Amino acid sequence: MIRAILRRIPVVKINGNYTAQGFEKDFAAKRLWRGKFWRLFTLILTKSDERAARYIAARVQKARVKNLGELKFELPVHDDLKTAGEALRVQINRQVLTIASSVEAEEEALLETLAQMKSELAQMPLVIWAPRSPQRFENISENARKKG
Repeated sequence: MIRAILRRIPVVKINGNYTAQGFEKDFAAKRLWRGKFWRLFTLILTKSDERAARYIAARVQKARVKNLGELKFELPVHDDLKTAGEALRVQINRQVLTIASSVEAEEEALLETLAQMKSELAQMPLVIWAPRSPQRFENISENARKKG
């Protein structure tokens, strides 16, 4: 990064997340070196006013900090995807339950909940489970089969 700055190449931090915990630690310990580091960026893009305010409090020029919001929720959904989604909904013809970004510590409780749902519901929804770590796919699948 230093080489880029010396060569006057713009450096942008995207999805900048100066956490509240990191900010508090820095200022409680008077470790202002991180603020000096942030000031090297040409532009810092964050997803909230709160996060942007931390960079500004660390003395990054306000003009270099921009809150863009949560981009993943603001992406347009194209008509072809809407059409495909509707066709899939008709084809599946049942409710869908999505478990996304789960971690290992949550899996047992989630499996118990699914087992309870299966015993109480007339028709079990289609479950799409995408754990945070792809290495967990097989283990979750095996444990779900064991629980029925």
